[in-house]
Amino acid sequence: EYVLATASLDRSVRLWDLRRSGASSCFAALDQHNAARLTTHRGQKRKSMIDVQNTAHDGGVLGLQFVLGGRFLLSSGSDGRTRLWSSRPQTRDSADDHFVSESTYDNSFVNYSAAEVGLSLAKTGVFAVADSCSPAHSLTVFHAMGLNGSSIGAFDLVRGDYLEECHTMTHTGHFLPITALAFRESAQELY
Repeated sequence: EYVLATASLDRSVRLWDLRRSGASSCFAALDQHNAARLTTHRGQKRKSMIDVQNTAHDGGVLGLQFVLGGRFLLSSGSDGRTRLWSSRPQTRDSADDHFVSESTYDNSFVNYSAAEVGLSLAKTGVFAVADSCSPAHSLTVFHAMGLNGSSIGAFDLVRGDYLEECHTMTHTGHFLPITALAFRESAQELY
């Protein structure tokens, strides 16, 4: 509840503790390979996460949204990829009250793909998450599709499957790239 996620054209996603100030407020820099794990040793202060150059994407990160109350974090980048990050509890070293595990979200390696219908994710980072358009799926990710990002595709949030049963949601009509998507839960409407 005190966490802010930020994304940047420098390919990073960082998590900030809003109760702190300065460099120490950045407590995680997400790594797309789940390889970077900074740990502290008893009695040593942790390295500032500001200095860590982890990359969340291979291009600028253009879209970011917490899902299910922070259980997941979804990011989308100019590399044409959307990543689902799964939360993992932080652990503290009780002796010095420092974090033992710095990264709180791991890349789930979910592949959002519509190659079977000849579409790719747009490199615009535009997406929205909503209740599913299908009873078989829990949450749906609506994402701008195609080379110019002028159509919309629907995917299962957790598995990344293209939702063919939501084919009516794959719309074209914009002549220029879609720049924003919003889902209105109360009316089940996508704008």
